Amino acid sequence: MKIPKYEIADILEVALEDKILSTSLNAHVKKSAKSIIRCRTAALGGHKLICSKCQHVEISYNSCRNRHCPKCQFGKQLQWVADQERCFLPVRYAHVIFTLPDQLNCLAKAEPEILYNTLFQSAWQTIKSLAQDPKWIGANPGMTAVLHTWGQNLSLHPHLHCIVPIGGWVPELRRWVWPKKKNWLFPVRVMSKRFRGLFIKRLFSNLVKKNSVFKTQWSVIHAAIRNKSFNVFANVTYGNAKNVINYLGRYSSRVAIDNQRIRKVSSDKVIFSYFDYRDKKKKSMELTIVEFARRFLMHILPKGFHKIRHYGFLAHRCREATISEILLFFERRMRKKQPVSVVKIVSQLIGRPVDLYPACKKGRLTILQPVPGLYARAGP
Repeated sequence: MKIPKYEIADILEVALEDKILSTSLNAHVKKSAKSIIRCRTAALGGHKLICSKCQHVEISYNSCRNRHCPKCQFGKQLQWVADQERCFLPVRYAHVIFTLPDQLNCLAKAEPEILYNTLFQSAWQTIKSLAQDPKWIGANPGMTAVLHTWGQNLSLHPHLHCIVPIGGWVPELRRWVWPKKKNWLFPVRVMSKRFRGLFIKRLFSNLVKKNSVFKTQWSVIHAAIRNKSFNVFANVTYGNAKNVINYLGRYSSRVAIDNQRIRKVSSDKVIFSYFDYRDKKKKSMELTIVEFARRFLMHILPKGFHKIRHYGFLAHRCREATISEILLFFERRMRKKQPVSVVKIVSQLIGRPVDLYPACKKGRLTILQPVPGLYARAGP
């Protein structure tokens, strides 16, 4: 595992000294930024470790455990993937992306919770209504959706990555129903049109429910999006559970940008790499430190907002029972829950035991005593 030369935490620490940026952030975003800055530093405390062979002593600092921190997602990602692996079915899966037009970016900044909830609700209703239509499948579908709010260059680009099993479940008959067209979901044009109609209708309802003032402003919002396309991408490429697991693992705990993409940091500039999907080339972008921080912090989700959601027979409230029934139809059984050993996996990645002291390469590091920190852990 290559240790990155530059860290987002250092960039945020410098950027927050800018009064204009600092005063423009709400309390939740500012708290998250400070958590990322303090991650694995003396501010959060840690533990003194001693080598059993050479008696060398060093300190391992605690992580912030903030879900937007690029250094705190690996363990969560592994455990989440392991939990989802139990629910994968022996069918093909479709990758569906629901994207919002750029004209809604202002609303995403002003009312992110309303807009993102509407995106989740409309995407699921699109899949559900089409799947239950006998014209296409005529059964109850399932869906796992992951929200991403960024583009490769850190611009605001709200979209949902959804994994949908091809087919549906009929509980009354206890049988799996395949779509009319084998190994396909629904036509993209049909999904796009349905999604657009459901989204606009639900957005109006959700905005007015939050604040009646939006009722008078709706004509302006509607005029900006009524003739815009709501792009939907669909691709059936996941032929087995392993491929689905690998895909979900990459997307489940991803943050806007990780430390490995930072190429250079100077006194006032940041250069980072990104992939341009228009010409399929890897490029570099230069931003001021303040602008980089502003773009990064723009993607911190509202407090308590769930960025990963499960629907249909994959919903948490009924998943255990329903998936067990579906797997019985395929003459299979659901596996038991198993905790993931992050220590074991990291040891495999670095090619040595995690607790092996790298200097003498003979002794093992054990905890000597805790080291108190200046601040408590921030949590998610």
